[in-house]
Amino acid sequence: MLKAVQLKASSKVLPAFLYGDTPYNPNNICDGLFKSDLIARVYRRIFTGPGSVLEPGKPSRGRQSNSKKNHLTQATPRTIAYAAMQVRFMLSSSEHWEVIEPSHNFNYQEFYLKLVKVFESDPGSEWAIETVQWYTA
Repeated sequence: MLKAVQLKASSKVLPAFLYGDTPYNPNNICDGLFKSDLIARVYRRIFTGPGSVLEPGKPSRGRQSNSKKNHLTQATPRTIAYAAMQVRFMLSSSEHWEVIEPSHNFNYQEFYLKLVKVFESDPGSEWAIETVQWYTA
C-alpha cells in the first residue's frame, strides 16, 4: 500500500532536479549543478522561444524571443537561476505564484538568491563559465 507523504522543501538547500542525471557529490556541490535537461528546456522556452525547446538553436517563428526583446546575447547566472526557480514552482503543488509558498513556507526569493550566490561566489571559476556557456550554446 502506498502512503501519501508530504515533505517540507527548504529554500536553503539545492534540490535534486538541479542536477539532472548527475548524482549529488557532497565533496563538490557544483558537479553537475544546473546540468538538468528540464531546466535547460524551460530556459530555452522562456528566453529563446518554444521552437527551441526540443531543438536548441532553432529560431522562433512569430513573435520575437525574450532574449531578442531584451538584447540578451548569452545566458547569465541570473537567467539560469530564474529558469531553475520556475521549474521549482512547476514541480510544486501551488496553484498560483507567491514569493512565499504558504503550503510549505518555501521562499522563492531566498531560493533564487541562493542559486545566484552559487555562481557569484566564484564568478571566474571554470564551472561558472562552462555552465553559462552550456546554456548559451
